[in-house]
Amino acid sequence: MKHCLFFLGKNQEISLSELKNLGIKDLKSFTKNLAYGVYSHKIDLKKFHNQLGGVIKTSQIIDTLINFEEAADRIINELSKNHKKGKLIYGINIHSRDDSKKNRKSLDILLADIKKGLRKHKISGRYLNKRGQNVNNIIAAESLNKKKAKIYDIIEVEEDGQKKFLLAISIAYQNVDKYALRDYNKPFRDAKAGMLPPKLAQTLINLATGFDEAEDRSNKTIYDPFCGSGTILMEGLIDGYNVIGSDISENMVEGSKQNIDFIIEKMNLTQDTNTIKKNIFLHNAIEKFPESLKCDAIATETYLGEAFGKAPTLDQIEEQNKKLKKLYIAFFKNIAEKLKKGTPVVVTFPFYKGKTRSISLSGIIPEIEKLGYMNIELSEEFATLRYIRPDQIVGREIYKFIKL
Repeated sequence: MKHCLFFLGKNQEISLSELKNLGIKDLKSFTKNLAYGVYSHKIDLKKFHNQLGGVIKTSQIIDTLINFEEAADRIINELSKNHKKGKLIYGINIHSRDDSKKNRKSLDILLADIKKGLRKHKISGRYLNKRGQNVNNIIAAESLNKKKAKIYDIIEVEEDGQKKFLLAISIAYQNVDKYALRDYNKPFRDAKAGMLPPKLAQTLINLATGFDEAEDRSNKTIYDPFCGSGTILMEGLIDGYNVIGSDISENMVEGSKQNIDFIIEKMNLTQDTNTIKKNIFLHNAIEKFPESLKCDAIATETYLGEAFGKAPTLDQIEEQNKKLKKLYIAFFKNIAEKLKKGTPVVVTFPFYKGKTRSISLSGIIPEIEKLGYMNIELSEEFATLRYIRPDQIVGREIYKFIKL
């Protein structure tokens, strides 16, 4: 078991739900963007981190300190014990409730003490921090991957009224270059049809599948019946799953195939391109599915409706929601006969952000449940998980259902 710190993305509830669904135990929040949890899977922790859509960084706790002053000697010991030759590159991050001015001063003193201590061990070291600042995430990620840097986190916590400090070593950061590659550099993109971010696609998959050890994924198939440009299919392949996709648009089907070719080449994946492309087909999700269709989980961004050039009126929203509700109910009714008992279905529905309130699809959950599904609550605090960017009018509500 590994005791870990998870530095969460902008949407805390989505990040926590993803971690919980992937089997992280004793999960609890320290702050809005930082959570603790116990990792007990066989797969390497770094590889596990790379499949997370909602976690920016994962660190492993190596010690608990009673006093902050213990940190310098503890880190010097960690840095020096396995060092063989060459210059050590390291960084320190302090996460505390104290004012930032005190943090900056404490950090500078700590960095100086560590450098002085390394000299006593005849080790040359260079720290990544700028004066009084934690290490920039992009610099940290690059240094961790390319320069084998050691980056430590010191977290102030309070247990039973006593202040303590968790000392952790950074294991992995989100790779912004790889996300950019499969988001902005893929050959087929269609802004008019909406573009699902790869991180959110990862999260939808994780909410649908739960945790699978690497050797089990090749026996599991994810289906996206509204596959669009193939973002969920791409992320499923990267995670080692079999994928099937369909869409009502021939343009989208062909675009998905282009993107599959691209991601297999650029990410050096081992799956057979031709076999995968045969499993991406033209289909209307409210019509009878092929007899041969079999899957272990559905993860999909449904059709979110007509794109409005400006904020829609209440009448426009109500009219659109009627059409979408009819579409979604027809889909759930149609796919039911193809799903075995226990099959998870993770979907996104739209909601509209107004000046004073948000508008969601009303009454759809009970109707879906009547068709033989159980709605699974993904958040302990909210009725649903919501994803929306600050500049967007239409956001996504994430739901998970289980076929009964």
